[in-house]
Amino acid sequence: MIETPSRPHGRLAIALVLAGLHGCALAPIAENVRDDDEDGWFTNATNQAIVLTLVSGAFPLPGQFRVVVDEVRFPLSPALDATIAVGPANVGTPTALGFPVATRTIGTNLLELPEQRATFRAPVVVQRVTAGAPVDVGTGIVEWQNREATFSVTLGSATLTFASSLSQFADPTPDSADGDSDGDGIRERDEAQLSAGFDGIGDPRPGRADLFMIVGHTHASSALSASSRELLRSRFAERGIAMHIDDGQLNGKSGVGGLMTGTGGSAVADGTNVTLAQARTLRDLNVTVGNRRTFAYFALLTREQVECNGLAFGCAEFPGNSGGNVLVALSRLLDWMPDIKAYQAGVLMHELGHNLGLCHPMATACATGVLPAAEQNAGTTIMGTPAENPPIGVWGVPLPNPLVLVNAMTRPLDYSPTQWSNMQLGAGLGQ
Repeated sequence: MIETPSRPHGRLAIALVLAGLHGCALAPIAENVRDDDEDGWFTNATNQAIVLTLVSGAFPLPGQFRVVVDEVRFPLSPALDATIAVGPANVGTPTALGFPVATRTIGTNLLELPEQRATFRAPVVVQRVTAGAPVDVGTGIVEWQNREATFSVTLGSATLTFASSLSQFADPTPDSADGDSDGDGIRERDEAQLSAGFDGIGDPRPGRADLFMIVGHTHASSALSASSRELLRSRFAERGIAMHIDDGQLNGKSGVGGLMTGTGGSAVADGTNVTLAQARTLRDLNVTVGNRRTFAYFALLTREQVECNGLAFGCAEFPGNSGGNVLVALSRLLDWMPDIKAYQAGVLMHELGHNLGLCHPMATACATGVLPAAEQNAGTTIMGTPAENPPIGVWGVPLPNPLVLVNAMTRPLDYSPTQWSNMQLGAGLGQ
């Protein structure tokens, strides 16, 4: 999934040739294209950050609308259900929005681009939301370049106006290719390679954390759904973390996720209750060492319950010397059932929480900290579990605890405030 960038010295030679052709002084050009630690980011403020902003939208009907860009819902909101209100008087006329919806970066690979120009793409969906149910009004692809520009795109019967803006930044840690100034556990050299190989999705700047997850599945019916991708990416975006999911495609390019097979390409047999160790083995068979260890968490979705000291919906490693970035989960409650209460996204976010060092909310001991009493509720965080609502005794007879069902139906696709603060982003990487 990661491509090895060209040697910086080759890039410098290209820059010097360009400078000569244009009659420019060589010294300033050479200074601008330095990459002292050879990590793929210019030492000085020559790297580019290109932000795409949704300026306005003209919608065809009165009602509530949502725009999904890069699989993230806008407007962003804690409940992931915010909409854009369009009254009868505003139908067909632009409604001001001003949402930054996508960011791309370019490092030293800028010198390899024809005329130093890059084109980026992102999927866009316009939805009309009625009683919580979205209906697509228009779908398409928005394209923009590393240039300042304002332009409109018509998707079905809606018209969206976007603006691209460009700023420049220096290598956050110019003396170390292994620096991690944004604290996401991904080395700057790896973020540069992701940016170069996947159209700008790696961002090394402080406050710009990325989270990459490779998702595999054992059967076609257990593949990650588009709605789960949208929910997960929207949730992490709402918390300021850019989540990138490779389930065979990553930012429109071929990735390494998807169907995972065993030795010799054999399929996982029906009825197999996969263990964490088996999930790690499947990862090792299907994902190269560099990709699986340097930057990405790995999730395996299965058709059967998983074996985790007994049958369970999911199981995950905690950060440690021998693991911390692998999880395995039952993809669907039943193959033929709809995804009730966003089960698939929920089980993935729950198990990923363990990779990030989080415990169940009522845990009395946790490496990242025990939650305050007000947050020790199995129904108010996705880290809750039915095991925290044990059977209740009625005249000595154990009966199912009704809170199991209540919490399952109300548990949000969210961590608690303290869990967001305590998570160890990137702690399990490198295994």
